[in-house]
Amino acid sequence: MKDYVIGTARTVAVIVVLAPAMAGRARAQADGDAGEMPQSVSVRASQLTEQGSSFSWLKFGMGFMASIAAHEAGHILTSLAVGGDPSVGFDTGRPVVYSGIDAFAHPNKQFAFSASGMAVQLLINEAILDWPHAQGVAGEFERGMLASGIGTVLFYFTVGRNSSVGDVDWMARSSGLSKWGLTAIYGGIALSDVLRISLRERYAHFFAFPGSTGALNIGMSLSH
Repeated sequence: MKDYVIGTARTVAVIVVLAPAMAGRARAQADGDAGEMPQSVSVRASQLTEQGSSFSWLKFGMGFMASIAAHEAGHILTSLAVGGDPSVGFDTGRPVVYSGIDAFAHPNKQFAFSASGMAVQLLINEAILDWPHAQGVAGEFERGMLASGIGTVLFYFTVGRNSSVGDVDWMARSSGLSKWGLTAIYGGIALSDVLRISLRERYAHFFAFPGSTGALNIGMSLSH
């Protein structure tokens, strides 16, 4: 039974990872086939330059924190839904949401609790990327939420991978999945989000901002 569950989870994960990326490529191809006049390209470039110069880190930060709040809310609501008694405490000075579930007696409930935080953030990312948008550059709040969802997955599977109160450690302990298997599932979904963002003009300069002269400032100057 455990092998069946693991196999099913992996199959679903592959579908979830590949489907959005393929859909994103299809939409990008459709946009490319439609084509744009040179004048509209010029206007688009002007919009992106203006957006980069007036970027609001406050709005970006609000979006980033909103996604983290949704992560913690996912934990709390899941605990309540399965009959747990969630509480907030501290571990070496870091705030932690405890499930209030006997993880040894109810490992499935503990797994649902531990998995729900990142799952909610990635679900929000999917909703943002799939929701129809008007033409234009994405706002800072939206970018902040997307960055938070991707960044949280990156954190938990690197720095927070072996934390005794971390989501990944508890997911591995309460299921038949290894940390590498969990990395493949969640990391694959986050990677598909990165690819979809990279293929869309709406999120231009998402991972790097151009310098004032048009060069890309990433530690060295790449001029035109």
